[in-house]
Amino acid sequence: MCRIQLSEKGKVFSNNVNLRLSYYEALARCYRFIGDDKQYQETLERIISAKDSFYLANSAEAIAEMQTKYEVQKKENTIIQQQLSLVKKNNLFYLTVACVAFAAIVAMLVFVSYRKREKLKMQLLLEREKAEAEENERKRIAADLHDNLGAYAASIASNLDFLGTQEKDSQQANALQELRNNSQAIVAQLSDTIWALNKETMTLTAISDRIKIFLRRLRPSYPHIELMLSENISNDIPFPPTQAYHLFRIIQEAVVNSLKHSQGSRVSVSIESDQNWKIGVHDNGTGLKSVASSPGGNGLVNMKRRALAAGCQISWFNTQPHGLQVLISPVHSKPTTP
Repeated sequence: MCRIQLSEKGKVFSNNVNLRLSYYEALARCYRFIGDDKQYQETLERIISAKDSFYLANSAEAIAEMQTKYEVQKKENTIIQQQLSLVKKNNLFYLTVACVAFAAIVAMLVFVSYRKREKLKMQLLLEREKAEAEENERKRIAADLHDNLGAYAASIASNLDFLGTQEKDSQQANALQELRNNSQAIVAQLSDTIWALNKETMTLTAISDRIKIFLRRLRPSYPHIELMLSENISNDIPFPPTQAYHLFRIIQEAVVNSLKHSQGSRVSVSIESDQNWKIGVHDNGTGLKSVASSPGGNGLVNMKRRALAAGCQISWFNTQPHGLQVLISPVHSKPTTP
């Protein structure tokens, strides 16, 4: 009879379930072989019990492992959520900082733009007030010239005309004639000045018409010199009164210089305008000795000063075969040599 007992304390084969089952199965076969049904049944029960224990152990181990994994995953999820929450907070902080910075930049730009607009408004207001003050002063000066100096000059001319009808010797007659000429020149200068100062704006055609009147005044004094004016005005450019007055005086000075110093027989004024304007005074006299050097004389210096005040440029050119041309044009244009 074959009988094998297991140790109840240690259960020798409990550490290796497969070996234990193999042992029980071998033991069962032995009992069956020898015909010990009782032991065979008990061994079968042990095999079943061992398998149940094995499955229970495996189930508990699996549950424990799953529980451990669950706890680990839960902790990892908690950590991830904490990290995500921290990232969200950081992103919110950075977004807030960016929004504040953007709002500050926009506010600064708006403020700078506002300051510029206000400064521009102030400049425009000051310029408008200055223009109004200049306009009022210009009108006042024109009125004073007309009411005071104009009246006195006209009275002097009238008295000289009366004296010219009285008996007198040749020396007195010459003196009276010179006084008459001077008084007439004063009246003409006052008339031209009042004409310019009384205008709000003045076109190139208006300047040309005034030059025609000026040339008509000069013809009796220079009968041996031909005075002409040609105009080609396709764009009647407007000028402020001050600029127009300076242009008119420059043309006057250029014509008078040609009459007095050119020794020529013809003086012509040309006025042209298309996109830009150009005014020329040309004579057929002796010209300048040196075009490279700036012309001297107080009259020519005054012409340069007036040109600067009028925002234009003035140039002198000797022409062929002889003569001189004075060319007046805007500062931004390039003078062309005749």
